[in-house]
Order: sequence, then structure tokens, then C-alpha cells
Amino acid sequence: MLAILPTLIVEVDPEIETALSSVIPGVTWKTWEPFYMKESANLVDTWVGRVRKYLEGLAEDRISSQMLKKAIPGADKVAPSTWTKVLQKIALLPNKGIPLGKELCFGWSLEGRSLVRQAPIDWGADETEVAV
Repeated sequence: MLAILPTLIVEVDPEIETALSSVIPGVTWKTWEPFYMKESANLVDTWVGRVRKYLEGLAEDRISSQMLKKAIPGADKVAPSTWTKVLQKIALLPNKGIPLGKELCFGWSLEGRSLVRQAPIDWGADETEVAV
């Protein structure tokens, strides 16, 4: 018995369907829609806000990009290049959390593909500036 397994053909020229249909009778053609949203500055900023909100409630001082993406609903649909831009932007922005003078501040840095919480001293603050 001969088993025929499904085969996917990605084609650019729509005329190839006509040619292949004549030699492969019964073939099914599908048009695939893009899975990822089109990147825009607004998309990056939206995800920066969602990630910052998640990080504010995070007890750990380190989280891998992969674990972060699994933890935030819908993040698994963000394109890898967009996710990298989100992480890079997070690493540049101060976030609320640790007393620094009159404000609460902490930041996150990228170490490899992980975000690591930084103390104000790591950001160059003098120990006398840090309120306890």
C-alpha cells in the first residue's frame, strides 16, 4: 500500500497552481494569512506597557525573554523582531519600584535574552540618594 503524505508548497507565482493542478488532480489550494501583526511604533509601545505592568508585579529579579513571553497573554503572537525591540525599550526606561529620593525607581537591563532588575546604584545613584 502506498501512503501519500500531505505536502506544502509555498509559491509566489499564482499561475503555478494551474500547472500543478493538471498533474496533481484533487490538490487543495489555501491562501495563508499573516500570523503576526504589522509592526508599528504604537505596537511596540503597547507591548512595552504590558510588559512593564507585568514586571511591576514580578517578585523575581530575573526573567528570561521566553518565560516572559509565555507569562503575558497574547505575547506569543508578537513577532520575534518586535519582541526584541520591546525588550530593548524596557531596558532603557526607568520603572517604578525602589525608593530613590522622592521617587520610586528601578530599571531592567538585558543580559543575553533575559531581563534583570537593576537597583538605583546600578544606574549610577549615590547610596545617600536612595531612601530606605
